[in-house]
Amino acid sequence: MMFTLSGRENRIFLISSHNSAILGATCTMRHGRYHIGRVEEITDIADIRCGSCWILMHSPQTSIIQDYFPGHRPEVLEMMLDDRIREEGFFGADASFSHTFTVTASSGKKKQILAVSMPSHMVETAFDIAEETNVRRLRSVTPVPAALAALMGSVTEEPVMAVVMRNSSCEFLVCHHGLPLMMQASPVEHDAPDVSDRLFESMKMVAGRMKKTHNMDLRKVLFLGHGVDYSSMITHGFHVMKPDISRLVSAEEPADLSRYPEFVGVLLSGHGLNYVPQSWYWSYRIQDVAFYAGLAAGLAALFMSFLSVDMHREVVAYRTLYMKQRQKVSQASVQVLGMLPESSEKAGFEKLMGYWKQNRQEPRMDETLIKIARALAPGTDIDHFKSCRKDTSSADASSSSPLPVPAASAPPPAAMGVEPAVSGQAGPDDTATGTPMMYEMDLITTGDFRDARARFEHSIENLRKWFVITDITWKYDQNSSQGTMKCRFKIRHQQEAA
Repeated sequence: MMFTLSGRENRIFLISSHNSAILGATCTMRHGRYHIGRVEEITDIADIRCGSCWILMHSPQTSIIQDYFPGHRPEVLEMMLDDRIREEGFFGADASFSHTFTVTASSGKKKQILAVSMPSHMVETAFDIAEETNVRRLRSVTPVPAALAALMGSVTEEPVMAVVMRNSSCEFLVCHHGLPLMMQASPVEHDAPDVSDRLFESMKMVAGRMKKTHNMDLRKVLFLGHGVDYSSMITHGFHVMKPDISRLVSAEEPADLSRYPEFVGVLLSGHGLNYVPQSWYWSYRIQDVAFYAGLAAGLAALFMSFLSVDMHREVVAYRTLYMKQRQKVSQASVQVLGMLPESSEKAGFEKLMGYWKQNRQEPRMDETLIKIARALAPGTDIDHFKSCRKDTSSADASSSSPLPVPAASAPPPAAMGVEPAVSGQAGPDDTATGTPMMYEMDLITTGDFRDARARFEHSIENLRKWFVITDITWKYDQNSSQGTMKCRFKIRHQQEAA
């Protein structure tokens, strides 16, 4: 149900993080279906007054998550989604997101949630536009992936990949049952000679990922957008769909239906994945019922009118409270920025964070002991083990003096293919920040000389996979048929392994 008030037009707006321009188009009802006017750039949003309004948001910083979560309150679920996005690490730890989600399944006390998350500042901008245009009915504030998924759900019920061509990029959106499951964007040079091959490889990669994560065979593809149409170049592996979108929604410029498919999808989407509170829709419904009931029955219309006015006042009160809270947050943000350290102090904080980061990257002791246990040859036992921090201020403060050379019947350490002990030798990490962990270990084994030597060589070779060995001293006692070896080593970092 859609009203067109005097002097007010129903409009669709598209805001994008790529540029500050706002695209817009009028929307009317013709012969029982929506009709979209010409899509144009809006120069002055303050001069527009809207009856009903749909707002689309497009940003590469869009996260789509589908997983099972405990059945908590929405506020707790939003905190869990924030933690999940930070763990993925795609958008940085300081990024702030607003979430819209819907329940797709349930299992016991857990619910399967499909969440689409957008940067918070874009959601705030969308509501600012609604306030500046003095919109009567804000129909939806919808992420572009949700709008495109609604369009795909109107075309087919099977899984489908929408390939949306932009001016300098290409977006791959996988949809099923009108819901977005995965979105991936990559830059595209339309004039490159191998662009179709690269595009086909990206499509196969997306299909393989969906097969692995959702056990979904993805075969249908739909090309949209205002870039180059590569649908004729994809000749194998996928079924290219070419539906007649004009049967769903008409347009003044038919090319706009394929050039801006999100304008079509937002009109077909419901209230599931958008940021407008459900209480607003209840208010709109109450106003509609009050309007038509007033024509039929005076008393019923009077009662419903009072109720709708009360709900409208509540909505206005919530909007006013929202603006006040936003102003307070802005003032608090200014105060917090004023409390941040000066630029001259930032170097010290960055150095401190460097120490903390290196300490976090250092492996735990239980992991180190597991690696050592796996490296030792069968029949080799640990007689003594010690860990300590290497003092980079001195030559090798924690290094012990070399042990006596092996007995006459045992070969020198070089025969085992290991580095000889050098007193005062600086480790590879002496120039690094912080002090690395050093380990000292005594190994014993029982058997003849050949077995002892083979076990030690095997153990040293395995230890070198994870550690940098600095000192080795070993010997063999023929009377007790026992070999002993002492060694010092540290963790081998990735740059040293390379």
